[in-house]
Amino acid sequence: MGVRHPFDTATFKLVHLSPANPAEGAFYTIPLAVNCRFELVSACFSLATDVTPVDRFVTIAPRNAGVIHQNFWACRAINANAAADYAFYRGNIPENSIAALPGRINGTFGVGVILDNIDDIIITALGLQAGDTLSALHLYYKEWIQGTFPV
Repeated sequence: MGVRHPFDTATFKLVHLSPANPAEGAFYTIPLAVNCRFELVSACFSLATDVTPVDRFVTIAPRNAGVIHQNFWACRAINANAAADYAFYRGNIPENSIAALPGRINGTFGVGVILDNIDDIIITALGLQAGDTLSALHLYYKEWIQGTFPV
């Protein structure tokens, strides 16, 4: 006799979020429903950097109580005084197999990365500066909740 996780028999919904842009120098924080299971599907957004000479390595990170559980890193860094469009997808190919395009940067979520009881997702960059601007986020993820989905 096996033991099943309660979410194994629950249904999921595909969630689309396009939140307001954070202030300059700030990052996206996307709160999740309490006690849910989720799987990241895609995230597309832009980053424009100020003139501070430091590389920015973009990451998407699920957190619980402020602790990062996993980092999904962009395939390459963006440098000072530049702008780039980011595309993270479930199962996306890494950039080392194709020619890198200026201004377009890939990232991958892998396949089947399902996480439980995460409080929020942050989209930020290692080396984020006060004048950097994240914008135009479109985030899709699957969400499983026991019982009735909140309105």
